[in-house]
Amino acid sequence: MIKNKLAILYLLSGIVLLTACHENPLPKEDDQELTAQFLVKASEASEKKLDFKSSSESYWGRGYLDCIQEKVQDSRGCKILYQGMVAYAKREGTRLRKTITVGDLSDAQFQSHIESYYEGRLSFQLPKDNA
Repeated sequence: MIKNKLAILYLLSGIVLLTACHENPLPKEDDQELTAQFLVKASEASEKKLDFKSSSESYWGRGYLDCIQEKVQDSRGCKILYQGMVAYAKREGTRLRKTITVGDLSDAQFQSHIESYYEGRLSFQLPKDNA
């Protein structure tokens, strides 16, 4: 009985240690405009691949903002979008951005910080017909 409790304690301690080591790399980015631009591109790539329906019929890249603003009816759609954005970051990102996780993208503190930058970057998007 004590051995089982001790084993569970060690297992939980290990899990806590492993998860505590990952810190969201996005808030540390010096240039938030570039971070927002990268996230718009990541969202756009993921939306195209998933045929993700955003609140904009005309522009790609709005999906992440829709998830931040809770405009997506099914939150599972956002998790799938985030997974696609992480895959894009692993392919196209800088060394720091390659470490982005779904948890980083869904972090409410980061989302509230990047939201206005993200909205500003969307104004530079080309219409879907031209993309």
